[in-house]
Order: sequence, then structure tokens, then C-alpha cells
Amino acid sequence: MNSGNVFGGVRKLPMRTALIILASIALPAITTISTNAAPRDACALVTQAQVGAALGVMVKPGSYVTGSDKQACTFVPASPTDDFRSLEISFQSTIDYQIGQQLAAVAASNAGRDPFQASASVSGIGEDAYYRALGKDYTELMVKKGDAAIKIAIHGNLPVEKKQSIEKSLALQALAKM
Repeated sequence: MNSGNVFGGVRKLPMRTALIILASIALPAITTISTNAAPRDACALVTQAQVGAALGVMVKPGSYVTGSDKQACTFVPASPTDDFRSLEISFQSTIDYQIGQQLAAVAASNAGRDPFQASASVSGIGEDAYYRALGKDYTELMVKKGDAAIKIAIHGNLPVEKKQSIEKSLALQALAKM
């Protein structure tokens, strides 16, 4: 009997990895439920100039991820670059924030054992905030303010510390507009 395989050869995933995969699928599907919520425009939270200055590269104007839904905005480089592929800023519900925070706590408890994930609390920004890194080219900063939260995520080959610094800088600018 091979203890590393289940279901006829399919390898069993560690629980924390399965949770991260589940969250990456489920979190975007959860929508903010609020009857009094004002329309939110993620592209209005930071400017093209602010994003370009923070990243040190020229970027194209922000574009909405799903057409007319203004909850998420993506900035991409004006010219191809080896280090930076995209930056996304999006509104998140407080439920999304809390679920992500719980997953971040699981990641923190496994620190050093799983190179795929890492997390850390962040002070001095919003009411509450945390970083999460998934693999070596994706980081995100989640920040809660009032009944809303925002996520700033960078895809690229920049060092994690640099991505986190950029995310925090842009989040502080975005929070001023919320």
C-alpha cells in the first residue's frame, strides 16, 4: 500500500495548501452584500501616475477586470518588463477580509514549513491590515476600513519586501479616497 497516494494515484494535498487553493477560488466569488453601499470605483482609488511612480515603471491607465464592474482595477506596464506583470486594486467585502485573515493565520502558523505561503500583520494602515504572499511572484495587502476592505496585489518577480512596500504606499493613498 502506498501511503502517499489516494484515489488510485492522486496525491493528497496538505490541508493548508488545499485551503489556499479553495480560498483563491471562493474569495472572488463572494460579493459584498449591502443595501446602502455607494458604488465603488477601484480605478479611482489610485492614479496611473501614482502606480507608475510606486513601481518605477510607466503603466497603462487602469482597466476594470470585468467590464462594467468597477470593483477591481488592473494596471499593467506600458512596455514589457521582467520584474512586474500587473498590479490589481480591488474592493473586498469585510467577509472576504475575515476569511483571508483566517487563512493568513493558518499560513503564519506554518511559517517556515511551506515555502508556498507566508503572511504578516501590518500596523499603521487602516483599521486592520495583513500581507499575504503566495509563491514567489504574488503578494497582496488586505486593508480594512469601516465596512469595506481593499486588496492590492502585485504579480511579478520583484523581491517580496519591495512589493510589500509598494502595496503599503499605494494603500495609504487609496485609503485617503475611501
